[in-house]
Amino acid sequence: TTADNTNTVAWTAAKTLTSKTHLTLESTTNSITATAALTLLAEEGISILDDMTGGTGALVINADNDSSGTDGTLTVQTGKTITSNNQAVTITAWDVDLDGSLAAGSGAVKITGSISGQTIGVGDTAANMHIAVLELQRITSTAGLTVGGSSARGGLVTVDGVTQASSANIDGTVTLQAFVDDSTISFATATSTFYALAAQADNGVTGAVDLTTDTGILYLDGDYDDSTTADNTNTVAWTAAKTLTSKTHLTLESTANSITATAALTLLAEEGISILDD
Repeated sequence: TTADNTNTVAWTAAKTLTSKTHLTLESTTNSITATAALTLLAEEGISILDDMTGGTGALVINADNDSSGTDGTLTVQTGKTITSNNQAVTITAWDVDLDGSLAAGSGAVKITGSISGQTIGVGDTAANMHIAVLELQRITSTAGLTVGGSSARGGLVTVDGVTQASSANIDGTVTLQAFVDDSTISFATATSTFYALAAQADNGVTGAVDLTTDTGILYLDGDYDDSTTADNTNTVAWTAAKTLTSKTHLTLESTANSITATAALTLLAEEGISILDD
């Protein structure tokens, strides 16, 4: 910083930075800033190497802008933080490498895949996009986190071993969405705990573990599109003797099929339970 009074990468209007290959933002002795909405687009990955602060509009990041898969990773450097200034953050990528942190404050965070059929792992099970336990712990938002999304992006979602500590910084509903045709959401291997959780899948929500929300709702919908077209499951199904626990209300829904358990199942809620289908 000798004789320098800025040393920043700074954008002062609502604009878009686009790279045909890789996009890197770096400002070693200071920071990266935006005073308005900022969109970052790249076809082969985006790297944020220093602290970054957003402006008065949404922050949109697409690290696989050509939807080619395999090479569009968002990387946040170890020890660095993207701070959105309480604005919404939308991330589209083949994978995320959050060695650093994402602090959205009261802004909602959405992370979605870049291609149809892309698998997503949340917790200890790897997938095309893997949001590991420690990466989840580095995301902060009081407006919640959405993982997955539209029928054009993403696919099967697997949740494994999300601990209370790893999800505690998301003080809102974690919404898991598997909307690509025939996609499922699976809760597997190890118990998971969330502040509040909504899981919505095109072709079934299944589990073989205990599942808990410690503050808000627990909502499982195994037939988000309310249709059997091209779907062969469309159930909410638990395949082991386990417990679903909600701190507030618990809802189970599967419009075009049914809700099933192959072993003992315990449903616990403090503010009511709604069973919306057979």
